Order: sequence, then C-alpha cells, then structure tokens
Amino acid sequence: MSTRGITWGVVVACAAFVGLALLLFQPWNRRNDAAATPSGIPYSLGQCHTYAEPVGAAGYNELAQTLRDPMLVGADVGASAHAGDGRAIWVFGDTARLVGDTTGPVVRNSMLLSGPECRAIVIAPAGGPVIPDRSDGVGYWPMSVTTLYADGITTAYVTAERVQGSEQQFQFTNLGPAIATFQIPDGGVPYYQGTLDLGADDSVRSNVGWGAAVVDGHDGWWYVYGTSNPDQPMVFGWSVRVARVHPETFTDTSTWVYWTGIDWSNQVDLAIEVIRAEGGVSQTFSVVTHGGEWYALSKLDGDLGDYLAMWPAAHPWGDFTSPVKVGKVPNTSEPSILRYMPLAHPEANQAGPDQMVVSISRNSQDQDLLAKEPGLYRPFFVDIAFPPEPSDALVDVG
Repeated sequence: MSTRGITWGVVVACAAFVGLALLLFQPWNRRNDAAATPSGIPYSLGQCHTYAEPVGAAGYNELAQTLRDPMLVGADVGASAHAGDGRAIWVFGDTARLVGDTTGPVVRNSMLLSGPECRAIVIAPAGGPVIPDRSDGVGYWPMSVTTLYADGITTAYVTAERVQGSEQQFQFTNLGPAIATFQIPDGGVPYYQGTLDLGADDSVRSNVGWGAAVVDGHDGWWYVYGTSNPDQPMVFGWSVRVARVHPETFTDTSTWVYWTGIDWSNQVDLAIEVIRAEGGVSQTFSVVTHGGEWYALSKLDGDLGDYLAMWPAAHPWGDFTSPVKVGKVPNTSEPSILRYMPLAHPEANQAGPDQMVVSISRNSQDQDLLAKEPGLYRPFFVDIAFPPEPSDALVDVG
C-alpha cells in the first residue's frame, strides 16, 4: 500500500473549502523586458491570493490551511526552492481539485508560486499536471526542486518518481526517476521544457532511484542522492548513495560522478551506501546544511517509522553518523491519519537563527474523514532546531 495517493470519490463535500472569492491580481505576468527569452511551453497562473508573509512553522501552517483554491484542494509532498526573483516555488504530488461543486480530476503533480504577498497555482494547458503524464499513462511524483539563475531566468529542475497505478486503490508501482525542467523569467509564468526519464522502467525496489534529494553543496557541485530498498522482510528503510554534478550539466547523467567511499568515480556501480537501509531514510528525504555541518533529514526507518530523525555529517557525501531522533511523528493515529515524507525548507522564513521549517505530508484512507476535513490532505509544518538534540517528545502533528 502506498501513502502517496488518495481516494477522491469523497471530495464533493469539499466545496465549502473553496469559499471566499479572493482578489484577482496578476502582477507576475509582467515579465522583465531585460530578461532573456525563455523557451518551452508557457503555462499560466491562476487566481492570486493575498497573504501575510509567513514566519516559522506556525506561519506556514496557517498559510497551508487558509489557501482556498479549486485547483488545489489537497496534495502531498510540497518540495520547495526560491526563484531568482525571490518567489518561492512549491511542487506537490497527487493533487485534488474541484470543478464547480463536484469532484474534479486528481492530477499527479502541481505547482504553486508565492511572493511577495501573492500566491497562485500554476496552470498547465487543459488544466493537467505541470509535469505531463506520459502517453501510456505513467505519471510523475515530485521529490525535489533545485534552481539555477542567470540572465533574469530561473531554471527549475524537479526530480520526480515515475509512477503507474490507481490512486483510487492506493496501489502504485514506482518505475524509476526523472527530471522535469522549467524556465521562469523574472516576474513571469513558468515555461515547461520537458521531462527526462532516467533509465528504463523497472519496479525493482533495490534499484537506486537518483534524485530522492538534491542539494547545492556551495562548492561548485550539486549533490544528488539515490535511495534503494533491498526488498527484504522487516527492512522498511531506504539506503542512500551520493553522486555529484556541476549544475550546468545536471540533466546530462554522463557527467555525474559517484562517491566510492574514497573518491569520486564515473562508474555508478561503485557508489557505496552512506546510510544503510536498516534504520534508514524514507524513499524521498532532504539534505541540508547549517553551521558548517550537513544533515540528512527523514523519517527513521522509512515512512512507516514513528520518529523524525537527522543524520549528521561533515560533508554533503558523509560520513553520515548515527541518526538523532528529534521528535516523535506517528505514522498512523486516531483518527486514521497517515504522516510521512518529512522535507526540509531551508529557504523558508525561519522562526529563529537555529531553526528550520520542516513539512510532513498527511493522508488518510478514511473517505468520510477527508470529506469533512479536506485540509488533512495537506502537509503540516514543524520547527526543528540545530544542532539536533535527542528527543522522544511528540511533535505537534497537526
């Protein structure tokens, strides 16, 4: 069973969640004439929703629960990055929508742009997912978003899982990673440039899925993390391997090199596990830096685990030491709420100098509950502290 989908024959009752006709305002459509011309398919922006600038988990929770837009009733994931013009880019997984007063389509992914004081849903042609499904119906679940900025244009790379299956039945098959590319001119709308599937379709869990996390090393390299699970009984976590690449050639995997434990090699088979699957991370996770140290952040022992944890390291490639439990986040609880896939947001407005906002996705198989409270299918946010201190305390799980 996957926690990455949702049954949406129940969202008719969510019409009340749309509520309020908010201010229609499109300042971002005015593109900087000095910027280079973007390429690709131009998307558009939906209704602009005004908001107060959030600070810390409390502010982001309020923001997450007050957005009322028929194009984003509920979603999971919520990976984020900043564009060069200061706007925040948010990418979501399976996204529930409304058409009038009835349930509309669930799209595999969506995008939101926010700031300053205005947030709007990115609308692809015909209202489909921003990373289009393949012609055979395979779709894409975002994992991370990383950006480059030059000549007034932000190039946003979204790593994603290729998925096949039925969200109505909570049954999915992951087929491998992909990279989707967007160009976003200053003050303008995103342009979709295309999606690159990495490798042939293969559902074997022991294959390494590269792009589970991507981070700028601030040393001229981007570090790309791959996760895999040995598919053995009682091993719920995912192991981690590391590659690196110069940002300008990110989509050319022939330029990637892999950490062998001693040096970097262009042979992917030599990449070693820097975090083991036993007691490992979730399939999708985050790597961040603070105070000159590096940390992997995830659920301990995968999404079925009950603890938020951090793995410290001296470098982006490791050595990652034993995980520090920083709070309890039950995978399931009463009422039937699933909590999974913590993601860090270092670009957010933090509550303090040694704090970081972390989102945690939520979902449920209880159709009636989601119909009554559609906001439960949205990420909630918590603040974590640096350096990490061991804690078994229950975090505010929303």
